[in-house]
Amino acid sequence: MNYMKLMFLLIVAYANRNKDCVCQKIIHTPKLFDQYNKPINWNNYNVIAIGNKQNHKINNDILHYLLTKFKILNNNICIIASIPSWISTYGSRILFRNSIKLIESKNPVFIDWNQNFANKNNISIFPTIIIKTKLNNVELSRISGILTKEKLEFFFQKLQSEFI
Repeated sequence: MNYMKLMFLLIVAYANRNKDCVCQKIIHTPKLFDQYNKPINWNNYNVIAIGNKQNHKINNDILHYLLTKFKILNNNICIIASIPSWISTYGSRILFRNSIKLIESKNPVFIDWNQNFANKNNISIFPTIIIKTKLNNVELSRISGILTKEKLEFFFQKLQSEFI
């Protein structure tokens, strides 16, 4: 019996050293508000796309491809703008919120002031896309960095084979 416990512990330790850990990680879900000051309902989303000011440029073709793919998978996308503390002064908050209204008037963009969501969920590379369960906010997978159609296609194939 002790041999089986030891073998199980070795398997868990090996899995945890891998980047694509099989262990479940609960996502920190703070109260975030969109550009119209409406609060987020985390249970409505299972795809979270996080960007920041420096690395926010996503090619329109890539964005359209991403949205189309996730719609095919019947998932809801939450867009989060991660704003560092040096931009989060009172005056800049009003200016930033209004600029989001002008740029993105149709879809809610939830604003992560002081990068609270990003820091608590170990997001340091932007953009990042997180796939999570809707009800209990368990992270299933994530992709970060420069997004290309090839990288996203590999990500979707991995998702379909493992989680869907």
